[in-house]
Amino acid sequence: MPLFNKKETELETKFDKWCYFLKHLESFDHIPSILNEPIFQKAFEAAALANLTPEQRDRYEESLIQYRDLKSVLETAVEEKVIEIAKMEY
Repeated sequence: MPLFNKKETELETKFDKWCYFLKHLESFDHIPSILNEPIFQKAFEAAALANLTPEQRDRYEESLIQYRDLKSVLETAVEEKVIEIAKMEY
């Protein structure tokens, strides 16, 4: 992106914002207010994950598996309780 030279205050379009994001991604320590939109927040999260060491990545993935497992157990328990309550009412 050597030819893209707009400053943060000059960004007008989504294209400008994406070019700015890509050019300056490595230097950001937080999300600039001009890029504080859901799509850029997701992009920052993806970039943060891509920047993890292999050990950090393994821990993150294990944590994600545990979270999904617990969420699934909770959803199943809630479903079963709803079915149980519905059966008691009929």
